Amino acid sequence: MAARFDRKSGFEFVVWSDEEYPCFFANYDKAREKFAVLSGLVDREKIFDDEELETLCYCVYAVSEMCETLTKDMTKLLNDLGKKLDIAISKNLSAGKVEKYESEV
Repeated sequence: MAARFDRKSGFEFVVWSDEEYPCFFANYDKAREKFAVLSGLVDREKIFDDEELETLCYCVYAVSEMCETLTKDMTKLLNDLGKKLDIAISKNLSAGKVEKYESEV
């Protein structure tokens, strides 16, 4: 991983490996995530992309609102999961994407 600074455009980050061509990023967080996956620090199979995260959030919200057969423990588990997803979404997604699914329920 490397970075460079240009007075006009700001920072640009690049991540590469022996198996992949260089990937350029204007966003440090995206570059850091790519580096973590390429270096083996994080298993790619354990990371949710934006679409998967949106879908999980929608499913948790829908089940907690519509399912009447949930036990107290299941409800608590879903609420805790919803809180974790909210944190992840606030870091990774714009609020408009989440509101889109909430209005469909």
